[in-house]
Amino acid sequence: MTAASFVHPVDTVKVRMQMPKTEMTMKYSSISRSFYHILQEEGIGKRGIYKGFSASILREGTYSGMRLGFYEPFKRLLGATDPKSTPLWLRFTAGGLAGLFGSGIANPADILKTRMQS
Repeated sequence: MTAASFVHPVDTVKVRMQMPKTEMTMKYSSISRSFYHILQEEGIGKRGIYKGFSASILREGTYSGMRLGFYEPFKRLLGATDPKSTPLWLRFTAGGLAGLFGSGIANPADILKTRMQS
């Protein structure tokens, strides 16, 4: 969540630059111009460069919580009983499944964040 607070302005610029090009969005042609226009016209807060930040925090909290919370249960489900003798492939698979599950649950918050930013 802390990392999201630092990366969110860059993500907002990225989303604005990826919007379909219209007369209104032509001002987002480069990273520096995009930052300039967003800060100049909308400011820093909830209506500016940090627009959609609440959805970003929701997404990060949901995704990270699910990913970390489901790792051990998936590991046990796959048959790991002793942490010292658990093979790497089983840990890797459990981590992948936990990440997959977390991404699926957090996806609506990610879509909400992108729509709020644009």
